[in-house]
Amino acid sequence: MGSKQGHEVSLFGTALNGFKLDFNTLLTKTLRAMQEKGVEDATVTAKIDITLSTEEGPNLYAPDSEQEREYISPKFKHKVTATLHVKEDLSGKTGGKAYELKYDSSAGVYVMALVKDDGQTTLFDREPDGDADSKQNDEEESSVTVDEVLEAATAIVREAGIASVALLQRKMHIGYKLAAALLDKLEELGIVGPFNGDAPREVLTEDKEDGGEEE
Repeated sequence: MGSKQGHEVSLFGTALNGFKLDFNTLLTKTLRAMQEKGVEDATVTAKIDITLSTEEGPNLYAPDSEQEREYISPKFKHKVTATLHVKEDLSGKTGGKAYELKYDSSAGVYVMALVKDDGQTTLFDREPDGDADSKQNDEEESSVTVDEVLEAATAIVREAGIASVALLQRKMHIGYKLAAALLDKLEELGIVGPFNGDAPREVLTEDKEDGGEEE
């Protein structure tokens, strides 16, 4: 209800009727949504921004005066917000022993790289004696010749910087027999060095391939 002088500025007056209407409307919607969605907690937040500015206008108290009077002009801007607190947990993980952390200098970021796909060999990457799976792969690849896949094998050992039967098997998905034949061919062409026990073979530089040993 307004007073004789105007709208009362209080929660019980009429100046903030718009705010009270919006608050009650959103409160009702929030309670309904909580029941429909089975939500136990919610928050309704109300904010009122107040601006007081100095204005000039006709002097109603002295109608014959040409001089304007100053007065304070109020403005109330409100916002009512409702938030339903829905609890939902999602979890997961990425990484592990199969990955290693590397720095990509071209992109300027760290990346997770698969160790098994990186052409790495360790002391445990020994050349196998040939098990049942290797024999099966050899039978399936009997129609594949060394010359047909020699170029791919050469690229793999050059990129890795080392050479072994295990490396060729892992990168080319081939059996032991073909991988061993490829390694022998690479040694014959002077691309890789001789057998060196459990250690991976050395990949020779192109200069050594073309010119042999320096005199």
